Amino acid sequence: MMPQRCSGSALVSLMIALGVSTAIALSAMRLIAQSNADYQRTEQLVLIDDQAGHALDLIAHSLQQAGHVDAMVPMPAVPSRPFEGAVIGIDNSTVATGTPAIDKPVRGAHLGSDVLVVRFAGDASGRVSNCAGFTVAPSLTGDDDRGISIFYVALDSLNEPELRCKYRGSSQWTSQAIAAGVESFQVLYGIDTDGDGLPNDFVSASGVLALEAAAASTQPSIRTRVVAVELALLFRSPQPVREQFLTRAIDLFGQTYADRHATDDPGTRVAPSQLKPNRLHRRYSAVIFLNNSLRPDA
Repeated sequence: MMPQRCSGSALVSLMIALGVSTAIALSAMRLIAQSNADYQRTEQLVLIDDQAGHALDLIAHSLQQAGHVDAMVPMPAVPSRPFEGAVIGIDNSTVATGTPAIDKPVRGAHLGSDVLVVRFAGDASGRVSNCAGFTVAPSLTGDDDRGISIFYVALDSLNEPELRCKYRGSSQWTSQAIAAGVESFQVLYGIDTDGDGLPNDFVSASGVLALEAAAASTQPSIRTRVVAVELALLFRSPQPVREQFLTRAIDLFGQTYADRHATDDPGTRVAPSQLKPNRLHRRYSAVIFLNNSLRPDA
């Protein structure tokens, strides 16, 4: 009888060992799956951060050239800076690649994204460049089309949104992508109303137009009083990830601004239903002060 008792005891021990081993194996599989998900999520965040950093640096570089003039070159018989300002914006729009500058803007951009136009004069030193990185030579005729960088959002061939820069090349207008996955690109303009060089209020491009319409027609454009630009970009990850679906809207300039202007400034509040599911979404913002005065008499 003893051998039978030992055999039964061994079977019970074996079953317990198998149960423990199975539990350990399942736990290990869950840890591996979680580790893979965490790695993928981290990888996508790094890609988003890299795209966002590049885009903000490039736009900041362009804005810090806004209103630049080359003091070493005799100016033509036009104001040293554009009478209508050197920073121009259009809300909720995109632009075509081949048309000159922003001659034919298209309303209804992806998630209400804006258009930002930065104008500057070329420089004989070769230190001034457009958004594509090409140096811009000085103009002796007053034609400053080569000194323009235009930022806007468009969809690529796979229907993915991207931030693009448009510029005038050697013979025609063209554009190139500078950041992938840009769901919304929003711009506000810091207006100096008391002449101290600091912004008294930040308004949308439509707000600038409203201020301009209320001003005297003999005065330079209100855009010549822009001293800073606030940017907000909403990025999404290139690849799907395990991410809990958002339940709250994303306010690109904060809740206070969105509560006041979500209806008249599209894209500043993005609802979860507008976003592509199973993607990471991250908001980035920056306030960039201009290096050069935009006033024509500066």
